[in-house]
Amino acid sequence: MDEINIGQDKEKAIFSLFFGKNKETKIPVYFEIGEYKLYSLLDRKYLNISDFADFENLQNEELTIYTKIEKVDNSNNEVEIVDLFKDVLGLNRAMRRNINSNNNSNNNSTANFSDKIVLNGKTIKSSIIALLK
Repeated sequence: MDEINIGQDKEKAIFSLFFGKNKETKIPVYFEIGEYKLYSLLDRKYLNISDFADFENLQNEELTIYTKIEKVDNSNNEVEIVDLFKDVLGLNRAMRRNINSNNNSNNNSTANFSDKIVLNGKTIKSSIIALLK
């Protein structure tokens, strides 16, 4: 997998988004396994990470991941793996609809922002059961 290089401040901002006060956040993860992309949403409440240094220390750790396969898609279609407003930020339906209606009326304000993460190609949807060091 290619690594994304962004500045340290942006990394800390992303970290605080996922590991801030909201314990209900779901973190999108995916792995390339051969020609397939295995994806899942990891519940933040199951991770014991308190600060950015803990997170950085995990980046080079090897993990064993047990998953339950829910769906295999052999087509090469786009698959939405996460809705950022719903799954990551935990916004309720009314708030998401309000944001979408505001975006439709102000098209130029969020022209480069996508509220969904999609994968192309063959995918496997799974539920993470356990992460072991």
